[in-house]
Amino acid sequence: MGHTTALVRVCNPQDRARCLDLELIVDAGNTYTWIRRERLDLIGVRPRDQEVQNHRGEGRGEGG
Repeated sequence: MGHTTALVRVCNPQDRARCLDLELIVDAGNTYTWIRRERLDLIGVRPRDQEVQNHRGEGRGEGG
């Protein structure tokens, strides 16, 4: 069984010129989209809630 992916553009809402084009795995059962902090740092996006510890997207396991 393979994975379904989608090409998406992620932009900084405060500076729409700062964007990344990414290929992400589609999971219809997820409530949230997970993107590595390093990638968000590239476009200047900072977390709103420091308590988010669960990193499952982009091939990363829980908690890391």
